[in-house]
Amino acid sequence: MEKLSITIQVDKAYGGFLFYPICDKAKVFADIAKTKTLSYQTIKHIKELGYEVVSKGMNYPVEAI
Repeated sequence: MEKLSITIQVDKAYGGFLFYPICDKAKVFADIAKTKTLSYQTIKHIKELGYEVVSKGMNYPVEAI
């Protein structure tokens, strides 16, 4: 069975964090949300669906979302 996970890149801008979708699955979630980046709320819902969120780039504790 395929592991449910998405990969995002975390960048700091405008005094906050931006979560950019990297993998195809993450890009589909961004398309569904009609955004170019994923919000805290969107990532929270993705995690509720059973996906693991893996971050690249900045060392940001995605587990805290």
